[in-house]
Amino acid sequence: MSYFGKNIKKIRTVKKLSQTSFAEIFNLTRAAVGAYEEERAEAKTDTAIAIANYFSLTLDQLLTKPLSINEILNFNYLPKSHTPVPAGVNFISNSNHQTYIHYLKNKDLPDNFPKVVLPWLSGTQYLLAEVIDSEMSFEGSGIKPGDIVIGQKAAYKTVKIGTIYVVITERRFIIRRLIDKSEILELKAENPYLSDIQVLHTDILELWEVTGVITNSNGYASSNNKMDELLKSVENLHHKISDLEKKVVFSQTN
Repeated sequence: MSYFGKNIKKIRTVKKLSQTSFAEIFNLTRAAVGAYEEERAEAKTDTAIAIANYFSLTLDQLLTKPLSINEILNFNYLPKSHTPVPAGVNFISNSNHQTYIHYLKNKDLPDNFPKVVLPWLSGTQYLLAEVIDSEMSFEGSGIKPGDIVIGQKAAYKTVKIGTIYVVITERRFIIRRLIDKSEILELKAENPYLSDIQVLHTDILELWEVTGVITNSNGYASSNNKMDELLKSVENLHHKISDLEKKVVFSQTN
């Protein structure tokens, strides 16, 4: 029994994609997607491979078992075995978003910017950012204020519709789901009462794909020493950030 139809329907649901939007990504018709989901037709092998590759899944995952939400989102809340690396990952707390943007605009991010050392991430290719609003949560689910997203550096040309990104411009620090791209990125909140945001690609200072979430509500923080230590490390960084922000204010007034 193939789980292809059930899995692509679940992928669409999690990624907030309509049948039409999903079909357009893979040059299919909406009717074909409906037929796959209702198990009235089987997709060609190259179509299944394209879908698996696009959503960073193996063909085995897509075809032979029900996908979990974490597999679809590629979220690794608690990696099991990784090689330690010496480089720290830049940590952007809820109080230093604007500080980080200031340094980006001036291209002078200091070496002593707050960092967290995570055994499974390398320094410059990743970012930790604390969520400051409820745009990506609704009715108790989603990414909540106080959660920390793990971002992996992304290129504009390779962004994927349905994926959550951290988008940093000269004026804003945005964490939202990509729903359309051309010369403009169209970004959607999980909260249905909020309007979509459009960002010109020329206005983007940095772009990060959200590949994981650290949250106190997922059950891992209280049951695993490694996660406890990470959260304590993040908490300690808050005490160091105020000094950095004072330096930025001083430089702006001189």
